[in-house]
Amino acid sequence: MKEKVIILIVGVLKDLNKTIQNPDLENPTPQTDLHGPKGNLDSLALINLVVKLEESIYIEFQKTVVIANETTMDFSTSVFGTVETLADHIERLLETG
Repeated sequence: MKEKVIILIVGVLKDLNKTIQNPDLENPTPQTDLHGPKGNLDSLALINLVVKLEESIYIEFQKTVVIANETTMDFSTSVFGTVETLADHIERLLETG
């Protein structure tokens, strides 16, 4: 399932990148930095990513998930560090939801 989630995240990032036009997001990989000190997304772009991902997850998996909450927004333990850390988080949500 993780591979499907990574593919979903990469697709959403590529779509989002049509607006933000960040060269580092043209071909995202699991190691692509999302948010934080080396991140490629500012806070507004991160919010857009979360909204689009939640919509895409519902379409793909027929499950409603809440990706961001008080715990996930604690950037010291952020799930938004890389594509892979976000995919791990989403996979856990899908398995427990």
